[in-house]
Amino acid sequence: MSNDYGRRGKSKMSPPTKIAVGVGVAACVAVVAYFAWASFLRDRDKNMVDAQAYAASGAPCPVATAAQLAANGPHPRHSFDFDDVKLSYAFGETDCAMVADHGGAGLAKFPICHFTSPGSLEVVAGKTEAIFLPGLGKPAAIMVHQGVISCVLTAKEKE
Repeated sequence: MSNDYGRRGKSKMSPPTKIAVGVGVAACVAVVAYFAWASFLRDRDKNMVDAQAYAASGAPCPVATAAQLAANGPHPRHSFDFDDVKLSYAFGETDCAMVADHGGAGLAKFPICHFTSPGSLEVVAGKTEAIFLPGLGKPAAIMVHQGVISCVLTAKEKE
């Protein structure tokens, strides 16, 4: 009868074998870390290019109330949802993208939509609602960053 009782005996690996296994595991971890870091840097560079392409700056759009929009128009005719944001506009075309914050270097992303000549814009993000009247023939951009809706009159249409 054995007196083993489930106790493990000494390891059957010699010290040089233990060292080789440790070096192998460390090498595998290093290779995985290298490729993860390279992927992060590649994505960050692409995000920075996208952020620059979609960057919007300019004067703030005129803000309106629902009553002012109903009285003066133009009334939004087109609506669509983009990343849980409902956008409505009267005229023109739109182009939207998810852009990484901090100029593309950040990890969080937020929606930016460019409009060629919206006339009026209604935006609903969660429980927040905003109405803007950029006017006809004036390009504008809508951003929803950290729950805050903002609109700027852009100098030119996004190309």
